[in-house]
Amino acid sequence: MSLSPVDGGGHPAHFRPKNKELSTGFSSKKKTLAILHSMGFAQKIVSLQRFKQMRAAFHPEHKRAANSGDKCCQLRAAMNQLNAAAFSAFDQGPNLSFDEGGVACRSRVCPVRQHNKDKRDEHRADFFVLADAKTHAVLHLDVHQGENASQVSVHEDAKGLPATQRAVVNAVLEAGSHLETRSGCRHVAMDNRCQCPELAVLLRERCRLCSTGTCRKKRKGWNSDLLNMAKKEAATKAELSKGLVGGPQNETKFACDKQNGTMACQWRDSKVVNCGEILRW
Repeated sequence: MSLSPVDGGGHPAHFRPKNKELSTGFSSKKKTLAILHSMGFAQKIVSLQRFKQMRAAFHPEHKRAANSGDKCCQLRAAMNQLNAAAFSAFDQGPNLSFDEGGVACRSRVCPVRQHNKDKRDEHRADFFVLADAKTHAVLHLDVHQGENASQVSVHEDAKGLPATQRAVVNAVLEAGSHLETRSGCRHVAMDNRCQCPELAVLLRERCRLCSTGTCRKKRKGWNSDLLNMAKKEAATKAELSKGLVGGPQNETKFACDKQNGTMACQWRDSKVVNCGEILRW
């Protein structure tokens, strides 16, 4: 059901409980005529009051917000309220986590719908979440818009970065300067969708955040010449279950960048695992 007004009677026209009636004639010749098929279709689905509550929460307050290039303009007001409430209500702990979560969505008109065949819900809208690792409090929430050229509601220092790196840096910067601690840095954990050596250095230098996470080989800052384990030599699940993981399956490789204070490593499990972290502040 569309959230935009309809022509003619406006929103109530969709929720009319019966056919619209017209009065004709005068005094004794006055007659009431019913217009066929004018009964609202939506009144059997949801009440008009409930629809107005939904529309008030999901629709932008100003018309220019819908024309700004923001793919999730209908959610922006709700997310801004959530992030503002989290900023004023939660006291962040020393350990944070950054990950994505999805909500199933099969609508073809959804501008932020993503497709991932490896997920339980192949069609979904992805949310990037910065949370406290101990209390699980959501500190910042954003929607994955993909390669959106307008980059609406993105911090100035995060613009121009790749999509996932931009989401991480934007979440940290928008969460506020209260992420810093007098005694040192906070720590954030990420998966291989977001983490890379270049981002780890950026988070430490710009946001005072140490980071650890698995990493993909093609990410910026990853030295493929030193860390080049082959997947075909990885241990099988049967070998792991029986404890038969000797020899080359236990091989590990480490690479340290003393100038930037980062470390990257590889080891063999059921497959080759790549990991990167910050060594020093």
